[in-house]
Amino acid sequence: MPICLDQRQIPGLSRLYADYLYQFDRVARFYGASASPFAPRVLAAAARNVSHASGLRARVTAALAAGNRAWGAGPATEELLALLGRPETVVIVTGQQVGLFGGPLLTVYKALTAVLTAESLRAEGVAAVPVFWLASQDHDFAEINQAWILGADGEPRRVELPPPSAPPLSPVGRIVLGPEVGATLDAFAQATGAAPDAIAPVAAAYRPGETLASAFARLLAQWFAPWGLIVLDPLDPALAAAAAPVVEQAVERHAELAAALQQRNRELREAGYHAQVHTDGAALLFLETNGQRQALRFRAGGAQAGAERYSVAQLAALVRAEPHRFSPGALLRPLVQDYLLPSAAQVTGPAETAYLAQSSALYAVLGQAPPPRLPRLSATLLDARTRRLLEKYQLTVPEIWGLDTHGDAPAALAAHLARQTVPAGLAADLAAQREAAAQGFTAVVSEVADLDPSLVDFVRTAGDKVRHQFDQVEAKLARSLARRQEDLARQAHHLVGQLYPQRQLQERIWNSAAASLRLGPLWPALLHDQLQAACPDHQFVDI
Repeated sequence: MPICLDQRQIPGLSRLYADYLYQFDRVARFYGASASPFAPRVLAAAARNVSHASGLRARVTAALAAGNRAWGAGPATEELLALLGRPETVVIVTGQQVGLFGGPLLTVYKALTAVLTAESLRAEGVAAVPVFWLASQDHDFAEINQAWILGADGEPRRVELPPPSAPPLSPVGRIVLGPEVGATLDAFAQATGAAPDAIAPVAAAYRPGETLASAFARLLAQWFAPWGLIVLDPLDPALAAAAAPVVEQAVERHAELAAALQQRNRELREAGYHAQVHTDGAALLFLETNGQRQALRFRAGGAQAGAERYSVAQLAALVRAEPHRFSPGALLRPLVQDYLLPSAAQVTGPAETAYLAQSSALYAVLGQAPPPRLPRLSATLLDARTRRLLEKYQLTVPEIWGLDTHGDAPAALAAHLARQTVPAGLAADLAAQREAAAQGFTAVVSEVADLDPSLVDFVRTAGDKVRHQFDQVEAKLARSLARRQEDLARQAHHLVGQLYPQRQLQERIWNSAAASLRLGPLWPALLHDQLQAACPDHQFVDI
């Protein structure tokens, strides 16, 4: 099996993201770039062109230092915070929602991509630090309140945090954990089969009194302590105040921003691509009122958030007076991020890379230049049993990804495996009979064509039906064997649970903290040492 696999073999990969990875010249104009971020020295050149106001850098660095120390930052992080304070230092930034117990594995892959890229730049003499932006301002609790753990039977188990007592639409990063998190931790321990001492690091982060943002930050700081990952929480009032100028610009120039987005969406559609974010229903800005994050809808003469209406002048004044109440939507967030940070590159996933084709149109309106977007690492972890089964049955991972997505994937795979257990003689007889029938009908079609061409389609259809009957015999025999061979069913459940849980990539389902328990002291150094940040392909790691 290859260590790397072309991502175009992944089910459902968008054309826009596929072209970004492998045909960058087709999409370069949507990202304000002339060369792929994977091209040699592109990132180093971009880093050397980054400029950042010294006063803003000092404010942001001070806020980050205070936050990271509160989350238990170690010596490596302190060293990189000091480096960030220097005028020549640039940032490799990434981010993700503050999912329960660290969220899915892709969260770790994003952080690792930023760490490895910053290390690579420092090796070339460019002062660079990795920063992880917590999406703590988002208000969709249902997106982040669960963790999926692979059970011993190969079935994913869902562990869930109960609904909070906070108001609806509360930014998830403000939600405070109560005593109920203890029951969730117990369920997590039961699902993973881990002893209490093994989950102690997770429990130390997710404890009553912590917010979902601070708990997530503590866990991330712990995992990435050796490499000094810097964590940023945009809910920090000091950072909100530092971002006020760009938010005020977005308020005052909302019409220009909307027009630029509409134009970009037309350009994407005309080029045959999709608009990741439907701008008709998306808000560029949100205003927090009574603990609820309300979308700001601009209309002629002003804007509305919930039941409250504001003039543009009133909103601009409110930004200056209470900046912590404002937060950007998905399309504006990158501009706020790149205003606050000296970004040399942003590490992004498939959906983010797609919506950044829209966001890039906003940069010119606000006088900013978008940094290169570096796709995050994409990977599948393979345990020894999984690799043995793949080799035994001569299976590839894309074959498992390609299982019937509407039916029972483990059952479909078990039937596929059972076909390979059909006695050799019977399999040979079936193959010979099928081949004889196929050749016989080919000859008949040729003769009929000479006698009466109008009957050719009828004869071909009859041949197809005969071949289909052979397929049916083989399939029914395989299903019969599968029912009688429990080992095949268990093996199929293991393979699907490992490689295609919930009909999605492993990295989108498997929980990070559960993976940390499985890998033990190797976590996440094993991934840091094996994954290749400069590779656009999907990678495989033996665990």
